[in-house]
Amino acid sequence: MYLVSLALTLGVEHVQAEEEPGPRPSPFRSVLDGLAAVRRSPATLALMWLAFLANLTGFPMVSNSGLLPYVAHDIYNLDATGLSVLAASYGVGALLASIGLAAMGGARRPVRLVFGGIAVWYVLLVAYGFTETQAQGMAILFLIGVAQGLAMISMAVALLRFTDARFRGRVMGVRMLAVYGLPIGLAIAGQLIDNFGFQVTTWIFAGSGLALTALIAFTWRSALFGQSEEIEP
Repeated sequence: MYLVSLALTLGVEHVQAEEEPGPRPSPFRSVLDGLAAVRRSPATLALMWLAFLANLTGFPMVSNSGLLPYVAHDIYNLDATGLSVLAASYGVGALLASIGLAAMGGARRPVRLVFGGIAVWYVLLVAYGFTETQAQGMAILFLIGVAQGLAMISMAVALLRFTDARFRGRVMGVRMLAVYGLPIGLAIAGQLIDNFGFQVTTWIFAGSGLALTALIAFTWRSALFGQSEEIEP
């Protein structure tokens, strides 16, 4: 994988924007510029908050680096093989979502697909809390993978659309910082599971995620939905 990634970078030509002559800025300066670009764009800021929210309340419940090993062992009574099957179900769903979007030429309305996909993700998390067998978990995780794949890919497309070409790389770098919501969510989830159990914790995360997603959509509705977002394929 790393060798293929390295080979692909050899075909990428770096083009420096005409508006930014001279030496390239330092990494720290680039991060600050990316944060400033996010702050200037309400739509980009809204999507950044949504990315952080997904990492805070969505990914901890289903990712292999989150609570999935706990679910496999303590909820479904599975061994390492069972855990790998659960992880594969989630991954296959995300992969098929990616292939489907590519086959359709991408999302025509990426912002709506972002919010719709994340809303479905949280609804499925509620159902996930009711599952008691491996088969049920595989089915729900597959569907969550599809919803997550559609939402996260469309989010990247929407961020690129809302960002000036000069700052796209820096804004996408800031987007990666949203992953730090995951350890915060894991710490909170661990404490809640100890106190209330996995099922209640799942409902708390799904309910708060849905409510905050709706709040983000309502707060920045003009910037996100007030203009035509349709993208030609």
